Amino acid sequence: MYYINKYGINNHLNRLDISNKTKYLNNLLGRINYVFDVTNDKIFLKYRDYLKEI
Repeated sequence: MYYINKYGINNHLNRLDISNKTKYLNNLLGRINYVFDVTNDKIFLKYRDYLKEI
């Protein structure tokens, strides 16, 4: 999330050489949901909402 916020999603994906944006975002969303379920830290809700907007 740090690099997505810093460089934007398209630049971040280009730097990682990822061509399937949807798959990457779904994977990241799953990880964020898991960490939120374990920690209940509200920052992960913010990350989740941000990814859903992209």
